[in-house]
Amino acid sequence: MHSRLRGGNANSGRGAAGFLPETFNRVCAAGAAGPLTLRADSGFYTGAVAAACRKADVRFSITVKMNTAIRKAIATIGDDEWTPIPYFLDGADVAETSYRRAEPPPIGPLRRQRRLARG
Repeated sequence: MHSRLRGGNANSGRGAAGFLPETFNRVCAAGAAGPLTLRADSGFYTGAVAAACRKADVRFSITVKMNTAIRKAIATIGDDEWTPIPYFLDGADVAETSYRRAEPPPIGPLRRQRRLARG
C-alpha cells in the first residue's frame, strides 16, 4: 500500500511516526473497513509510533527487546491468564500486562508469545 525509500544509513524506525498516518489513510482510501492493527518489529518501538497509532485509533502490536523491567512485568502474568492462539509453527500463548517505560509516554500493553514444545 505504501513505501518510502530513505537515504543513507537510516535506522528502521526513522520517520515512522510520519509515515504511519499516510499509510493508515491509504489503507482506508483503498476500502479497508473496521479496526486497523499495526504489527511491527522492535525498530518501531518508540513513543512517537505509539502516539501516531493512538491518534489514528489504530491498534498496535510492537515487538520489544527483552530487558530486566520487561521480564519483571511478564513475570506478573499468572498461568491462568495465558490464552492459546494458532501459530504457524508450534503454537503460542498470549497474555497482557501493563508496562511503563522510565520516561513517558507509556507504550501500552505487553504481549508475550510462548512457543509450545512439539510432541
